[in-house]
Amino acid sequence: MKKIIISLVFIVIFGLSFSQNYSFNSSFDILSKNHFKFSKNLWLLDTVLGFSGLGTSDWDYDQLEVVSSRNDKGLPLVLELSEKIVGTALWVNVYYGVYSYFDNDTVDQYNVKEWNTQTNNWNNDVSYFLQKQPDGNVLIEFLRYWDNEYQYFYQGNKEIFSYDNNGVLTSKEDQDWDGSNWTQYLNTIFFYDENGNDTLELQQMFLGGSQWRDNWKIARTYDDQNMLIQEFETGYDSYYDEWYLHSKTIFSYYPSGKLLQQFIQRYDENNQEWYDFSRSDYYYNDDDLVWYIEEYDLEDLSYSLKYEYTYNNNLDETSFFLYSYNNKSWTLFYKVFDEYDANFNQISYYSQMLDGSWQNFLKEEYLWNYYQTNIQNALNEEISVYPNPVETLLNIDVENLISVQIFNSLGQKVVTSTSNVIDVSNFAKGNYIVIINSQERKYYKKVVKK
Repeated sequence: MKKIIISLVFIVIFGLSFSQNYSFNSSFDILSKNHFKFSKNLWLLDTVLGFSGLGTSDWDYDQLEVVSSRNDKGLPLVLELSEKIVGTALWVNVYYGVYSYFDNDTVDQYNVKEWNTQTNNWNNDVSYFLQKQPDGNVLIEFLRYWDNEYQYFYQGNKEIFSYDNNGVLTSKEDQDWDGSNWTQYLNTIFFYDENGNDTLELQQMFLGGSQWRDNWKIARTYDDQNMLIQEFETGYDSYYDEWYLHSKTIFSYYPSGKLLQQFIQRYDENNQEWYDFSRSDYYYNDDDLVWYIEEYDLEDLSYSLKYEYTYNNNLDETSFFLYSYNNKSWTLFYKVFDEYDANFNQISYYSQMLDGSWQNFLKEEYLWNYYQTNIQNALNEEISVYPNPVETLLNIDVENLISVQIFNSLGQKVVTSTSNVIDVSNFAKGNYIVIINSQERKYYKKVVKK
C-alpha cells in the first residue's frame, strides 16, 4: 500500500508508506518499498522517473531518481535525485543519499545532502539523517531545511527513540532546530500491559533546565483478544493545573478480527458533554480492504469521503478511487492506478484529479534490473516458518535469532518477541506479516492464521 499526499487529503492504509512529494522523508519511504525489495527473481529497482500532470492528457517528465552505486549484495549505497527547472529544459541536482549497513543488511545510517544552487555544490552538513539498530528499529531521525539565500538551516525536527532489551519502544524525544542547535521540546513515554499492548502514551513538554511538565496523553483499552477497543485522549492545562477531556475513539471489529468501524467523539467543554465527530466504516473482500467511508460531520454528509481499492492476484493494489459526498450521491474526484510486470514488480503509478474534466496529476515509472549477486546466497539461507497456515504455535527456524515482529492486515504490530516459538492461538483469522531479524539478515514471511 502507499501513502499519497495531495492538497485535499492525507491517506494512510497499510504497510510501508509511499509519498509523491519528493521530500527527504518520502525518498526513504520509496526506497523502503522498492529499492530494497528482494523479490524471488532478484529484481532490484534502479530508477524512478517522475512526471507532473499538465492539466491535459500529457505528462511532463521532470524528476529522476537513480541508484548510482550498490554493494556486492545489490543493496543501494548512493541514491541521486535530479529535477527539471519549471518552464525550461534544464536539469539540476536536488540531493543525494548515502547508505551504510549492518552485517545483517539492515540499514545502519542514511545521510542526505541537498544541492546548493548558489555555490553549485553539495551542502557540507546533512539535511536528512536516519540511524537504526541492527534489528531495524529507528534510533535517530531528523530533517532540517536549508535556506539557500541566507546559507543556513532555519528549521528542523529531530526524533530520538529508546527501546528496552526486547526491542520494545519505551520513549521518543522530539527536538527542534533553532538555527544553530538542537533544543529539547517534547518527550513521549510509552507504557504496556502484560500482553505487550501499548496502553498509555504520556507526552511531556520541556520547560527549561531539568523541568518537564505533562502535556498530552493517550490511553488505550484492549479486549481479552488483545484487540484495541478504545483510545482516550486528554490534554493538560498548565494554567488550571488539571487535565481536560479532548476526544475518544471506539473501535469495533468483524468476527474475523478485521476492523469494522472507527467512531470518534470529541468533548464540548462549554456544554460539558461528548458530541459525535466522525465515523469510518470498513468493508472487505476476503483479506483485502475494498473500501471504507469517512464521515467527518454525521449531520452533514457533504464532509464525507469514500476510499475504494482493487487488487491483483498477488494482493498488490491496482487502483484507488476517492469520492466526496455531493447532492446525496458519491462523486469520484481522485483516482490512482498501479501497473505491474510479470514478476509482480511495480512498473508505474499515476494519478488524476477531477477539475471540470479529468486531468493528470502525478506519475512515476519504475525501471528494474536483474542482479546476479550475493543476494542469491542470502535468500538461499535456510529459514523455515511453520506450520503455515498456523492455528496455535508458530515456529521460527533460523540461526542466531535476534527478534520476531508480527503485523496484522491493518499494519498493526501484534507481537514483538525473541522466542523461536510464538503462540498465535488468540490471533484473529487472516493474513499476517512476520519480520525475522537474525544476526545475518532480515527476513519477511507471510503466514495465514486459520
